[in-house]
Amino acid sequence: MIENSKWLVGNGESVNFWLESWCGPPLATILNIHPNYWHHLTATVSDFIRDSKWSIPISVQSAFPTLRQIVSQVTIPFEDRHDRLVWINNNSGDMTFKDAFLYKCKPGATIKWAKSIWCSDIPPSKSMLVWRLMQDKLPTDENLMIRGCSIPSMCSSCYHFTETSFPLFF
Repeated sequence: MIENSKWLVGNGESVNFWLESWCGPPLATILNIHPNYWHHLTATVSDFIRDSKWSIPISVQSAFPTLRQIVSQVTIPFEDRHDRLVWINNNSGDMTFKDAFLYKCKPGATIKWAKSIWCSDIPPSKSMLVWRLMQDKLPTDENLMIRGCSIPSMCSSCYHFTETSFPLFF
């Protein structure tokens, strides 16, 4: 959830200046600060705001010359309001269960032959068999061996190779 959220800066007291997403990716990532030092980066955004303007110490600016340019893209609100964590995959910024589900379970590609086998004219057991065949998920000797079952196998039609779906059905 955090990877798909960002902070809308209000007073800046709740937002870690270096480690949280409030001006794009976290500044520690943008400025290539080694992760071994991240536990020292505890400053909040409010530590760099004075009189509703950005106030970045000269020592920090000299260490990171591009920092002022990155930070100046974020507008500081004039009124005092709380920081707000918003979901970036929704226009309102609110994360609903439906949004999280749709994000996590992206719809797969539509398979053209699926409508032919999943219809009211074909019994579901037969549709399932064809679906498993097309997805190469039938428990043939070959598929069982791929999944770790060690069994002796021989094709019943050619008596030479392991049993596969193709000679069984075609």
